[in-house]
Amino acid sequence: MTPNRADCLGIIGVARDVAVLNQLPLVEPEIVPVGATIDDTLPITVEAPEACPRYLGRVVKGINVEAPTPLWMKEKLRRCGIRSIDAVVDVTNYVLLELGQPMHAFDKDRIEGGIVVRMAKRAKRWCCLMALKRS
Repeated sequence: MTPNRADCLGIIGVARDVAVLNQLPLVEPEIVPVGATIDDTLPITVEAPEACPRYLGRVVKGINVEAPTPLWMKEKLRRCGIRSIDAVVDVTNYVLLELGQPMHAFDKDRIEGGIVVRMAKRAKRWCCLMALKRS
C-alpha cells in the first residue's frame, strides 16, 4: 500500500475504490457520532506534529477486560491474518479492518502523566503487546 492510498487500509476504502472503478453505487455504513458522557480526560502532547498532526483519545469506563471476544469477530480477524489477543485489542483491530483507522487501547490507570506522541529515541527499549522487549 502506497502512502497516498491510506484510504484503502480498510474494507470501506477498498469498497469505495471498487465501486468507482465499476461504476456501482456504494452504501457506506452509517456511523453515528457518540458524544462524551463523562468528564474524565487524559493529557495528550504531540511532539512530532509533522509526523502526527492530530491525535485523539477517548476515556471509556466500565470495560470488562475479562469478557471474551465473540467468535464471529475472532474468526474475521483470523481470516485477515490477525491473531486474537483479547476483546479490547480485538475491537480496535476490527475497527482498523473495517474503517482503516489505526487505534490503540490503553489502561488509563497505568499511564503516568498523559500520552506523548513523538518520534522514537535512539536505543529506547519498549515492550510490545506480546510482552517482548524491542529496541
